[in-house]
Amino acid sequence: MSEEVNKEDNSKDKNDIAFKENETGQRIEEQEFNNKKARVTYFVQKSHGTDISTYQVTFLNNGKSYIFTISAVKKISDENMKSFEDMLNTVEFQQ
Repeated sequence: MSEEVNKEDNSKDKNDIAFKENETGQRIEEQEFNNKKARVTYFVQKSHGTDISTYQVTFLNNGKSYIFTISAVKKISDENMKSFEDMLNTVEFQQ
């Protein structure tokens, strides 16, 4: 990857999250929501020639995986992203 691409990938322009891009084009990072660590994955899928932006958050707890996903045609709106992150900050696990 060129240095210019790396700077872009780590910018705060992508829903205020700095991502590292892997060899498949996914951007993955660890982030905390409500004091719980989660893996955050951002990727773009193509469907009938249209880009579908997908933002997926995975929590692991007691051997179980909890996956939350939001997607949209082209770009996830800032308003929808804020609502999604607000919801993630309410996640609780029962003991």
